[in-house]
Amino acid sequence: MKLFGSICLFLACTGYGLIRARYYRERPRQLQQLRLALQGLETEIEYAQTPLPVAFVRIASRINGPVAGLCAFVGSELAESSRAVDEIFKTAFTKFDQQLYLTKEDREVICLLAATLGISDRKDQLKHLKLASSNLHQLEQRAAEDRTRLEKMWNYLGPLLGALIVVLLY
Repeated sequence: MKLFGSICLFLACTGYGLIRARYYRERPRQLQQLRLALQGLETEIEYAQTPLPVAFVRIASRINGPVAGLCAFVGSELAESSRAVDEIFKTAFTKFDQQLYLTKEDREVICLLAATLGISDRKDQLKHLKLASSNLHQLEQRAAEDRTRLEKMWNYLGPLLGALIVVLLY
């Protein structure tokens, strides 16, 4: 019984370490996808002059993963409801919370952008898109630095912590 408990404890600590490491591995990738989505939205607004609902659906078809689902959800909600873009993004972040590895700061950049989408002229929207893209790029660089420092640490820390607790309990 004691052995079974020790194995479960070790596996739980290992799993926790792997989950934390995955956060640091996925966050830069998702920030890059968000930045690419914003650049696609910029292109759709500037050159194709596509309405926002259609633009978000088109962008969702060009990318993959949870960010694609987020864009598809926003596009469909914009087409079906008369809610503001920032409200729809807040709902989308809540819906995709378990799949997105974004911090509060990451979400704030998108929500600040969403507050200006659809209510200002094309030139102003493009300015805000470029600013948000630049902010996401900076966040992506910081996330990449965090990844190099912390991903490996959590991959090793989980099992080591589990082993330490098991040794201390015996």
